[in-house]
Amino acid sequence: VNVGTVTVTINGIGNYTGSATGTFNITKATLPAGEVTITLDNDSVVYTGEQIKPAVTQVTIGAETINPDLYQVTYGENVNVGGGTVIVTFTNYTEPSTKTFQITAKTFVFAVELTDETYTGSAITKTFTFTDTDIEPDYTLILDTDYTVSYGDDNVNVGTVTVTINGIGNYTG
Repeated sequence: VNVGTVTVTINGIGNYTGSATGTFNITKATLPAGEVTITLDNDSVVYTGEQIKPAVTQVTIGAETINPDLYQVTYGENVNVGGGTVIVTFTNYTEPSTKTFQITAKTFVFAVELTDETYTGSAITKTFTFTDTDIEPDYTLILDTDYTVSYGDDNVNVGTVTVTINGIGNYTG
């Protein structure tokens, strides 16, 4: 049934005796286009900072469910927000099949304490440090990669300044 070498033995019966043995090969077939369905345990996963590997729960070709012993599962990089990939390589077919899933941004709470500043005549900005302690080792978020900081209309003159911090890339919030 599967790819490999098959041994055939022919034995005489009744009025015939003796036997003959031979072999033939079963080679990989071309995967039927558009007939592969790969089902994952989760099609949307939140960013974790590590490679994400959703489990393959079922693979079908047409109406036939493929035995897990007849395929191998590998994964793309699957770390950052965007489309992740699962690659299924079949024992009996020449080409692999790929399934994509979504890696979504992690909600992060940008908690800050702001102190008052004295007028300098120049734009006043603040320096922030944010740490994601869910990622091992603790990950320090990077300005303009993981978050942005913007200031209200006037951060030069005496008055109240609005500071807005937004998550970007792998973070939201």
